[in-house]
Amino acid sequence: MEYHYKAFISYRHQSPDQDVARKLHSYIENYAIPSSLRKSLGVQKMGRVFRDQEELEISASLGDDIHEALEQSEWLICICSPRYLESRWCMEELNYFLSLGRRDHVLTILTEGEPEDVFPEELRSRIAGDTQEEVEPLAADVRGANVTDILKKLQDERLRILAPMLGVHYDDLRQRAKQRRTRMIMAAGAAVIVLLSGFLGYAFHKNGQVSAERNTALTAESEWLAKSAKEALDNNDRMLSLMLYLEALPKDLDDPERPIVDNAANGLISAVIGSNATNTYTGVTTMELDYKFENRILDLKGIDHKLFLTNREAIDVYDMDTGAFIQRLESDEEDIYGTFIRSEEDYLVYHKDYYEQHASYTETRKENYEGSYEYDGLTLGDNPNSFTLYTLTYYEGNAEKGVYGNLNYLHTENQSWKVPDRRFDSGITHVVVTNEQYLVTTWEDEPYGATEFSHIFLVDEFNEIVNTYTYSKARTDYGGEVYSAIASSDGSVIFGRSNNQIYLWNRESAEWFRTVSKERFDNTNISDIKAPSQSKFNYIAVCTQGGNVYFYDYVKDEVLFKLDNSFYKLGSMMFNYDGNRILCKADHNSALIFSCTDGSLIETLTADFPVMTAEYALQDYYGNAKNDIYIILCYGSYGHNSNDVSMDRIMIYSTNAGQEADRYKTILHAKGFSGAEFSGDGKTLWLAQGASNVINTPLSICDTATGNELTVIDDLASRIYSFKDRMITQAARSDLSFTEDTRPYLRIYDEDTFEEITTVYPTYPHVYGSEGQYDGEVAGIILEAPKFTKDEKVMFLQWNHGESLSYTEAFLFAYDTETWEELWRITVYNALDRENNSVMPETEDYDGNLYLYAYPSGEDRILVEYLYNPGTAKYYVRPDYNNQLAYELRDAMTGEVLEHFVPEGTFRTDYDEDLEQFLLYPDEEAFDEHRPSFVFSTESFENHAETYVYEEAPEEEKDAIDPGGKIAAERGDLMLIKGKSEYYILKMPTLEEAMESARKILGERTLSDAQREAYFLAQ
Repeated sequence: MEYHYKAFISYRHQSPDQDVARKLHSYIENYAIPSSLRKSLGVQKMGRVFRDQEELEISASLGDDIHEALEQSEWLICICSPRYLESRWCMEELNYFLSLGRRDHVLTILTEGEPEDVFPEELRSRIAGDTQEEVEPLAADVRGANVTDILKKLQDERLRILAPMLGVHYDDLRQRAKQRRTRMIMAAGAAVIVLLSGFLGYAFHKNGQVSAERNTALTAESEWLAKSAKEALDNNDRMLSLMLYLEALPKDLDDPERPIVDNAANGLISAVIGSNATNTYTGVTTMELDYKFENRILDLKGIDHKLFLTNREAIDVYDMDTGAFIQRLESDEEDIYGTFIRSEEDYLVYHKDYYEQHASYTETRKENYEGSYEYDGLTLGDNPNSFTLYTLTYYEGNAEKGVYGNLNYLHTENQSWKVPDRRFDSGITHVVVTNEQYLVTTWEDEPYGATEFSHIFLVDEFNEIVNTYTYSKARTDYGGEVYSAIASSDGSVIFGRSNNQIYLWNRESAEWFRTVSKERFDNTNISDIKAPSQSKFNYIAVCTQGGNVYFYDYVKDEVLFKLDNSFYKLGSMMFNYDGNRILCKADHNSALIFSCTDGSLIETLTADFPVMTAEYALQDYYGNAKNDIYIILCYGSYGHNSNDVSMDRIMIYSTNAGQEADRYKTILHAKGFSGAEFSGDGKTLWLAQGASNVINTPLSICDTATGNELTVIDDLASRIYSFKDRMITQAARSDLSFTEDTRPYLRIYDEDTFEEITTVYPTYPHVYGSEGQYDGEVAGIILEAPKFTKDEKVMFLQWNHGESLSYTEAFLFAYDTETWEELWRITVYNALDRENNSVMPETEDYDGNLYLYAYPSGEDRILVEYLYNPGTAKYYVRPDYNNQLAYELRDAMTGEVLEHFVPEGTFRTDYDEDLEQFLLYPDEEAFDEHRPSFVFSTESFENHAETYVYEEAPEEEKDAIDPGGKIAAERGDLMLIKGKSEYYILKMPTLEEAMESARKILGERTLSDAQREAYFLAQ
C-alpha cells in the first residue's frame, strides 16, 4: 500500500515533548538515505511526516482530517512521557492507529519517566490466543536533565528511529552513516587540498568573518533593543516593551535569523508573566442606551465581567467583554430609589414611597422589609418628595453602603438593614468610607456666623461619631467652604477640600496642622482630590478647574510634579489597583492614563463621543480600581443628584493581558507557610506550618495544577525537603512548643502515598534542647538543611551555628538513606560540658565554643571543617581573621578518617560552592586583594594557591527572569511565588510560549513608523 505520510507523530503539546516532535519531524523529512540503500530498498527519500501544529479543538472525537492522516501514515511515533498518558487525544490517536492493524508499525520515544509508568498499556501487552502477554515496544531513550540535553540525545538516537522505518538494522544504518561521513570528509579534504585550497581558504575566512561581524552587529542591536524594552516596561508601557522584545528576538526559533540574546529572552518572559507595567487596552464595544432623563441611570457597578446599570424600573445587566445585554432584574415596585449590588447573585433594591421598602433578591429567595423611621420626632415618610438620594458609598469587605440626603441625616445600610438615628447639626455634602468608617462632610447655613465650626465627622459602623475635624472660618482667614473630605491611603491624615485650599488634620488627634493653598498649583479652583488605595504612597492627586492634575506629597509638603497632559484638559481622576497609574477624563473625546512615577503619559483612550465619565469598572471603597481589566468611558453622568446629560452611551475598554499572564499561574489557596517544596515529579506542592500558626493545617499537600488542597498530615515541622521519591520534614524544638516530652526530628514520607516511613531524632544526652540545660533554660535545636553525598546514599545533619550562639553545639550525624538508620556521629564538646571529650587533639585545652561544618566530597566522602578561636570570647560571630582550623576527610558510610589536615596559623575561611574549594586568608589585606594562602578542594588537601586566579564578576549581569514576586520554592519550570496579596504557582513558560503569548497580548498592534524610526529599525 502506498502511504501519503511516512510517519504520524503523536505527542502532547508541552515542553519538552513538543520540542522533540518538532526536531524529529525535521530529522525524518531531511534524512538523506544512503545511495546503496536507495538501490536495494527502491526508495529515494523518507517522505513526509504529519505533525499537527496546534492543539485539537475540543470535541467529542478526533476530526476526520486526523483519522485520514492516521490512515495515510505508514508509521506512528509516540512521544512518551507522563503527560502523554494524560492526553485524551493522544490516546485516541494511538487506539485508532492500532485499530488499523498496524501494531508492529508503532515506535516510541521516551522523554521522561520510567517505561512501565509512561508507555501506554496498549503497547506494553497484547492478546495471544486466550492469554495476555507482555511485549517490549520499539523505543529510543532520550531522557535528559533539560530540553537541550534531550535534543542532543535525540540527535544521537535518530538512526535508531529511522532504521525500522527503512526496514534495516540499526547497526547497519549506523555503520553506513559512519562510512558516509568518512568518505565525505576524505573527499572534501582532497578537494580542498588539490583544487581549491587557496581560494576556499580565503572564501571560508571571509565568509566566517562576515558571518561573525553580522552576528556581532545583530547581538549588539538585540542587546540595545532589550535594554530599551526594559526601560519601556519600567515606565509602565507594556505594549511598547513587548514589541521591542519581539524585535530583539528571532522570528523563528528553529531557524533563527539572529542570535538569541539572554536579556531579550528573559525580559520577554518577565513582561509576559507579570509586571507593574500597564495593561494596554482595546476597545470592546460601544453600548447604545435608551434611558430618558426621568428614567436615567441611578447607579453603575461592575462585578467580575458584568456591568450592572440601575434605572428607576429595573437593573439591567451587560457583558463587559462584548457589551451584550444579558438580563433585566425587574422589581415589583414601579419606582426604584436605590440599589445595593453585593454580588452577581445578591441584589438589594429599595424604593421611595410613603415609606422605605427594601427587597433583597437572590437566586432562591426574596425578602421584604418596610416601615417608617423616625428622626427626632420627624418621620421620613411624612414628606417623601423632599428626600433626595445624592450618592452611595460602601465598605469593600462586605459591600455595605451608606447614603445621605438633604434632610441632614446620614442613612446607612448594614446587615440588619436598619437605618441609624444620628442627626447632624448641619447639612451633608459628601460621604466616603475610609478604613471601614464613614467620613461625613457637612455644610453650614451661615458660613460666617462662627469662628470655629465642626465641619467633618468620622463615624463608625454603629453610627457613633469617632472624631470631629474643625477649622477657622472667620472673615479674615476664611478659605472657602469644605465640600468634600478624604483620608490618606494609610488612614493617618484627613484632607478637606474647598475651592481655594486643602486642609490637613491628624486622623487620631483631630489636630489641624496645615493648609495648602491653590496657589501651590495653577492658582485656579480645586475641583477634586484623590488618594491611592495602597498605603505605601505618601501623596494625593489634586485636580484643578484649570484642567491640570498635580501630585502633592503631604509628608514632605511639596508638589512632586504635574501630569504631562499637553493640550488636554483633565476633569476627573482614579488610581489603578497598584497605585502606579492614574486614569483621568480629558476633553477631545478622550481619557488618559499617566504614570504616577513621573507624570508621563502612558496611553490615550478615545471614544466617538464627548467623554463625561472615565473610570475603572471595578472599584474599591476609596473610589479607585479594584481590578484594572475594564475601563468605561461614558457620555453623560449617573446618580440621583446628576443635573448633567443623562447617560446614553458607554464605551468599554478591556485588556486580555492579565488573562494571558494568568494561563501560567495557579492561585494557591493558602494564607502562608513556613516551608514549601515541590515533589520530584512536580505534581504536588508541600506546605509546612511548624510554629508559625499562619495556616489552618500543620502540613498541607496541594495539587500543583489546581492549587487545591489534597490532604493534611499531622506534622509540626516548619521545614520541608524533597529527596529522590521521599518527602522529608524537619521540626525544631521551637516548633514543638518546648514541651519536655517532645524532641526535634526529621520525618521521612513516601512522596506518592504520603505514608510515614520513619522518624529520625538527631539528639544525644548532652546536646542542648534534648536533655542538656543552660542556666535553667532549655534551648531549642535548630538544624541545617540535610546534606547528601553525591551518590545519595548518606544523609548528614549538623547544627545551625547561625541561629543561637548562646547554645552553640558542634555535632554531625550520618544516616543511611535506604534504611534511615544512624551510621556514625561526631560529637564535639562544648566548654560548658567538660564530661565529653573533643575528637580533635588540637582543641583539648581550648575553653570555648568549637564550630563544625560538613561538605560532601566526591561520590561517597565527607569533608569536615573544625573552626575555633582561642583569642576571642567564647561566643563570637563569623567571619573572623583569627580562626584556627582543622580538616578531616572521612568515609561517608563508616565515618573513618581518611586524611587529616591542620594548616599552620590563623585564617579567615571562605568556601566557593561553584568550584568546591576552600580559600584560607591569613589577614584582611590578603582577603581584600584576593590572595589566599591555601586553596584546596573538598577531595584533596593539595594547595593550589599559587595557581589560583581570582575572576572579577562581570560588570553587567544578564537580566534574570522576574516572576513578579518573591520565590518561596522552585523545581524545574515550577515556582511558588509570594505576590502582592496572594501565593500562586507559576509554570515558567518557554521562550516559544512567551513569544506566542506576547503576540496574543499585542493583537494587531505593531510598532508605528515613528517608533521604528526612533529605534533605528527598518521600515
